Amino acid sequence: MEIISEQVKKFIGNKEILKGINIDVKNKEFLGIIGPNGSGKSIFLKCIYRILKPSEGKILFNGKNIDELSFRQTALDLAVVAQHNFYNFDFKVLDVVLMGRSPHKKILERDNEIDYKIARNALEKVGLKDFVERNFTTLSGGEQQRVILARALTQETECLVLDEPTNHLDIKYQLQIMDIVKSLNLTVIAAIHDLNIASMYCDRLIALKNGKIVGEGSPKKLLTENFIKDIYEVETKVEMLNNGSINIRYLPNHWQENLLMDYNKN
Repeated sequence: MEIISEQVKKFIGNKEILKGINIDVKNKEFLGIIGPNGSGKSIFLKCIYRILKPSEGKILFNGKNIDELSFRQTALDLAVVAQHNFYNFDFKVLDVVLMGRSPHKKILERDNEIDYKIARNALEKVGLKDFVERNFTTLSGGEQQRVILARALTQETECLVLDEPTNHLDIKYQLQIMDIVKSLNLTVIAAIHDLNIASMYCDRLIALKNGKIVGEGSPKKLLTENFIKDIYEVETKVEMLNNGSINIRYLPNHWQENLLMDYNKN
């Protein structure tokens, strides 16, 4: 699935949050959107999955303007995993996952054997096949987020939108979620706050700041020490690893002061 945005702008009140965003997401590309808090990442994604409507510009799914698509058709094209919150779904895990089948159903149509099979397969894919009868509210944050991912998988869409899905999760669960998503071979658009996570999983990155695109490219090309300093106003050390990927180390002020003192002593 290909997604294109053309000059997308979004005003909230009199404030312009998005200032003409142009992107072209290729079929089965894993695109990461990075940038500091308040840069417009989540607002832009909400325009893509239609929680918000752009004030200007347009968004195309496989060449079709999303304004011409029903919300049901959008849900057949695209599934969403949003930031983790502790949900109060008073349902069993399997029932939560089966909610992902609703775009495929007619009004009042009951779930059938095929729906149950798809839901159980999704739970197995996220490593929770034995959680079918568990109450959703009893799960940990990481387990809940994997259930929400399983629900998205049952929609059987070509595209997955991740709106900072690993926020507030332990590193173990962050990696689990991203490993699962990477293995799916879908078109993925993900807002990611952790630059090391972004560099490990994304094919291409787009950087936003103050509602504008300020950089684009592969993680290796985009995430230089100077670029990170310009965007995030922090010092880093970017290291090239043996496997061709990069590792980003953040340098807090007290480290820099110690390094300067050691340098002066020598």
